[in-house]
Amino acid sequence: MIRKIWRIAALGALCAVIVACGSSSSSKPSGNGSGGSTASKPSGSAAGAGKTVSVCKIITADDAAKVFGGVAKEEAPAGSELSTKGVCLYKKDTTDIAVNLLQVRVYGGPQFYGASIFPDHKTIDVTGASKAFLSVKKAPGGTAQTFDIQFVKGGQTGAVNYVATKGADEATVVPALKAIANKLAAKI
Repeated sequence: MIRKIWRIAALGALCAVIVACGSSSSSKPSGNGSGGSTASKPSGSAAGAGKTVSVCKIITADDAAKVFGGVAKEEAPAGSELSTKGVCLYKKDTTDIAVNLLQVRVYGGPQFYGASIFPDHKTIDVTGASKAFLSVKKAPGGTAQTFDIQFVKGGQTGAVNYVATKGADEATVVPALKAIANKLAAKI
């Protein structure tokens, strides 16, 4: 069971890595882009080439708590975030072995939009975005779920990913994730 949980968490991370790799060789990394409160540079306006986005100042623990249905705790990004302009991670604050992880990222180009790697995606509206999609996947034989929303606005890609290893109530989670995507899009 624990092995399946880690496989689902790894799948969510893999999706984020695939999107981060992009398909354009002309994209240029713009630093670590951490959106955390201690590792980011204030940018004033999130729009603009080369500027970092303080994602954790835009998407708060209260926003994440609406997704989790419980208290959210900010987590430090692990691994390389070189392709992002900003990133913020929240984990449900619990002693349960279940993983509830919300990942919000901003990438510096539309080439990071990954609808093609989510064959089950559905087009959705995100305020001000030129295109956006939602993908919901349930792990085979299990309750774990992943939710992905991506959008392109102002030449940037916003990505919202939520992994719930014990499953989640789609009727609550999807509107909360759409609200996060709309809030992020309003600031980039």
